[in-house]
Parts: sequence; C-alpha cells; structure tokens
Amino acid sequence: MKIDYSEKEDIYYSDVKFNSLEEFEKLREPKALIRIDFHTLFEKPTIEQKNALDYLVENEKGIFDKMVIGIIDRYNKEVLSKFKDYAEFLPIINEPLDLKRELSIDNIIVSDKHINGTSYIMYKGDCSWDDEHGFCAVMNKNQFIEFGFWDLHY
Repeated sequence: MKIDYSEKEDIYYSDVKFNSLEEFEKLREPKALIRIDFHTLFEKPTIEQKNALDYLVENEKGIFDKMVIGIIDRYNKEVLSKFKDYAEFLPIINEPLDLKRELSIDNIIVSDKHINGTSYIMYKGDCSWDDEHGFCAVMNKNQFIEFGFWDLHY
C-alpha cells in the first residue's frame, strides 16, 4: 500500500478505495477514494501503523461489518438512553442497513497508539443524529473498541 507525504499539511496519508464504504454514502456524494491519515508526530508511519493499514485493506468487509454491529449496540444503549427526551427525533436503528442510511465515513485515521503490533484506527464521519459533532468509531483490527463524537480522541 502506497503511503504519501503532504508537505503542505505535514502529514503522511494514503488514498484507498473500499467497496464496503459505498453502502455508507447516503449523506453525501459518493467518492472513489477515502483518505487515510497517519498520526505520526512528524515521523514516518510506524510498523504498527503500516500493519493496521495492511490489515484494513485485506479485511475491509469484516472490519466494517463488526464496526456497524458495535455502533448499533452502543447507539441503542447509550445514545437513545442519553437523549431519551428527544427519542422521537432520533432514528430507529435495529439492523446494519438502518445504520448505513444514517451515517457516512469521511475520514480514517491510523493512530500512533497500538496494541499487539497493530495501531488503532479511527473511523470518522457524519451522522443524522448529531449534525454538529458527527461520530467516531475506534477499532483494532476487527475488534470494536469505542464509539462517540468525531473528536473522541483529539
């Protein structure tokens, strides 16, 4: 997988096409490529970050499927209970297709933090239930870790 460097932004990145993301493209125009940024503190991506990117490219469908299930679970347990007074305005999400209609994934960030030789990856984008803050899901390989607002790990 090719990793490029932007002098203007001082960041390493890779542009990748994931067929699995086309199902999420309900809130914006479809894009052929999605940008993957590397948090590196001005250094080249680490072996753990490269391992995470390689794993993502090789296992995209399984990763996105696990992420969707994790988000649905957290959404129904946390978002709906936290905003129960506004439940009539929130979407009903019971299955993967329901969720995929309500969000888009616009950015993928490979963290400098890692476990067992593979970096965490953050998937960020827009969601219909929070136009201002969007969402962020964190995965390590195909393990769902966390779900919250887009600035969850900034």
